[in-house]
Amino acid sequence: MGLTLIEAAKYETRLEHLAVIKTFAEGELLSWLPFMNIAGGGLFYSVEKELPSVGFRAVNEGYKQSYGVVDPQSEAVHLFGGDVDVDRSIVDLQGPEARAAQTEMKVRSMRLTLEAALINGDATASQGRGFDGLAKRLMPGSEMALNNGGGALDFDKLDELIDSVNSYGGMKFLVMSKAMRRQLNALAQIGRAHV
Repeated sequence: MGLTLIEAAKYETRLEHLAVIKTFAEGELLSWLPFMNIAGGGLFYSVEKELPSVGFRAVNEGYKQSYGVVDPQSEAVHLFGGDVDVDRSIVDLQGPEARAAQTEMKVRSMRLTLEAALINGDATASQGRGFDGLAKRLMPGSEMALNNGGGALDFDKLDELIDSVNSYGGMKFLVMSKAMRRQLNALAQIGRAHV
């Protein structure tokens, strides 16, 4: 399991690296995601598709033999970043803070771009240089509508959605836009007012 940015910062002693981690961790999404080092050009893993069957048996009977089904998957490593070039004369005139400010702005831009790609990334649109985000990875028909026929948001449907996620012992998070969060908060306020 990888480390979150907050946990990684506890082990970092170089000030410039701590500054980058701090700026990346300012994002609500990236601060919770685990990161890990990967050797090579990709990550290979298996997705569990079907569990093997189990059952009861009588004395001297055998169990029905079955196997789980897994789907091997892989993710390629993508290069992401940007150059920070500050003319030496600017540093001479304005001090090292000029370069530090440009570096911080570049890292903040990287964080915002990466967070957007995690949700709405499109490998085709980026000519294979980027990756598909969550919106592209959801299988058609697997997403659950939180509203009934365009009506108001429904906490029962939200609970069904949360229950349908198998986090394999990990934490579950709701990822949504700020507008959706405001709608959920408003719904929660209405619910509390009626209790």
